[in-house]
Amino acid sequence: NKSAADELRTRIARQLQIEESALECRVTTFHALGRGIIKDVEGRPPQLANWVDHPAGEARVIEEIIRQLVETDPEFARLWSDLLVVHPKADIPTEVFDTEADYRRYVSDRLRKGEATIGSLAGVIVKSLQEQKIVNWLWLHSVAFEYERQLAVEEDDGTVRHLHPDFYYPLTDTVHE
Repeated sequence: NKSAADELRTRIARQLQIEESALECRVTTFHALGRGIIKDVEGRPPQLANWVDHPAGEARVIEEIIRQLVETDPEFARLWSDLLVVHPKADIPTEVFDTEADYRRYVSDRLRKGEATIGSLAGVIVKSLQEQKIVNWLWLHSVAFEYERQLAVEEDDGTVRHLHPDFYYPLTDTVHE
């Protein structure tokens, strides 16, 4: 962009404390430099791929690259699967919200807009997007768990209290709240 190159030229002249007309160097943007090099080497200016100006073009190219990698690279396929399972595309990270109330409002709005449940790959309906991530990860990695299982806990005085931890892991008899 010509105005960016002109601004660079002015700043260089000011830094060197000389008049712009006294500069003996060519000042271009990185983009213009690249186009010039390609034109010199190829004998013609570069041509953008036909998908660049199409609204869905970039997405299609990326989808094709991912498809090829999934088919040819088992490690990429595993990582891609993990990414999609643990981070569903409808999820907005909790860190984006200013407060817990804002996050709860977001989830509530999602539920009102027809997404009455937050499902998971394990077939378990959960109460939050974070729980969905956890359940999907546990399912993907074949970890035995029970969601919100009622547990009876005996207190020191002999009374029994019933808890509903978010996750119970039967193989280790541990809970995760």
